[in-house]
Amino acid sequence: MDLFIARQPIFDATRDVVGYELLFRNGLTNCFSGTDGNEATRQVLLSTFVLFGLGKLTGGRPAFINFTREFLFNDLVRLFPPQSVVVELLEDILPDHEVIAACRWLKEAGYTLALDDVTSLERYTDLIELVDIVKVDFRATPIEKRREMAEQLRARSVRLLGEKVETHEEFREAVNQGFALFQGYFFAKPELVQARDVPGNRVQYLRLLRELRAQKLDLAAVESVIKQDISLSYRLLKFINSSFFGLRSEIRSVRHALALLGERDLRRWATLATLSAAAPDKPVELLEIGLTRARFCEALSTVIPASGRDVAEEMFLVGLFSVLDALLDVPLEQAVREAGVPARVKAALLGVPSPWRQLLELALAYERGQWDLVSDRLEELRVDPRTVAQVFVDSMDWARQACTAQLDPRRSGPPSQGAAAR
Repeated sequence: MDLFIARQPIFDATRDVVGYELLFRNGLTNCFSGTDGNEATRQVLLSTFVLFGLGKLTGGRPAFINFTREFLFNDLVRLFPPQSVVVELLEDILPDHEVIAACRWLKEAGYTLALDDVTSLERYTDLIELVDIVKVDFRATPIEKRREMAEQLRARSVRLLGEKVETHEEFREAVNQGFALFQGYFFAKPELVQARDVPGNRVQYLRLLRELRAQKLDLAAVESVIKQDISLSYRLLKFINSSFFGLRSEIRSVRHALALLGERDLRRWATLATLSAAAPDKPVELLEIGLTRARFCEALSTVIPASGRDVAEEMFLVGLFSVLDALLDVPLEQAVREAGVPARVKAALLGVPSPWRQLLELALAYERGQWDLVSDRLEELRVDPRTVAQVFVDSMDWARQACTAQLDPRRSGPPSQGAAAR
């Protein structure tokens, strides 16, 4: 049996990720759409716990998992520590005495409870006393109704979670209404797509990206740019001294670090570090998503005709640069032009039909749990479905490790004075 699991990040008001909702599909022909929610929940729990591992999927953050009425009485949830799971009560659950008793037991055992797809609080009077989170669908609930629910819950220790928050305007609106948690892809879209120019403080990073894409790498020019930027210098020295390399002695100079990396790893590291440095105000999750797409596309690049090292590297860039517009808050076409990306990478990013574009669309569809589109792209690319789920989970795990250990000082503290290039 083929198992597919995707995830959607859940943010707080500071745009830090606090958990993930897990999305599930069993095979390519039988999409669980509510007709067998018990089996869907069982497969999510078992595959999360046994096949993939919760750590790889959520990085230690809570997993939000849909529960049907019947599954509230199933002991399988006990496989997970209470702090690792948020029990989402589906909207069709009638809050009768049995359900209230089951929820009370889960609450007393330490589990967090959430009401899913709420459009009104009237039918949940008794459950409101037990739940911790109320999820409100922004697409299905009028703005006045959202305000009304926020006012009703203001005096209680219940957090409102806005689902399907797809724009920065909706995010700001939800914050103003009193929502504390947010689910949707607003963070992966540019805030100022109408801007005509790249912000001045990011121009140097785009120039470095262009330099890194040159056929013949000018090591002296790269070194010069990095040494003039304390953030890039810190990232380089942190990366080269990380456990990934296992060096016996500490590397203290930019020149020595660049020499040890080699050209291929230097291009890749400097590209990642530059993107991170260019967007210090963006959620770390955004870069992590770009890295997940990059690793996923690279791992599956062998399905592209004439595949090889160059194609794998190009597919890595396709996935990574798919978030370039959101990182820089400029239109994607302008961003890729300024960064000087290869022609096939640019075409794939801008939607020109090709195997490069199809592979990117597969990554995007899998990430969002758009299983019908995943099925179409797998068929077009002739990819074995049995390998895709593991590749995606491994890509998420790799991306998280890259952000944590190598690339982003926002996850490991600010650079010290001693981290400047010598």
